[in-house]
Amino acid sequence: MGSGVVAGLETVEMMARVLDAYCSHAGVVSHIEREHIAVVVLALYETGIETEDGLLAELLKEPRSRTG
Repeated sequence: MGSGVVAGLETVEMMARVLDAYCSHAGVVSHIEREHIAVVVLALYETGIETEDGLLAELLKEPRSRTG
């Protein structure tokens, strides 16, 4: 998904599942924190990690900052 390309509904739903799974696992409840993680998910997707398992694995590699 290059810059300026709109993701399809299936891709958006997949990224939402990744976001929900990560936030549930990490105990993230703040909307600001969730927004930060969503940006990270998008960035990872744009680097070529395009599967649900791949995105979640990358998120779980390192703790994310809770400061946003």
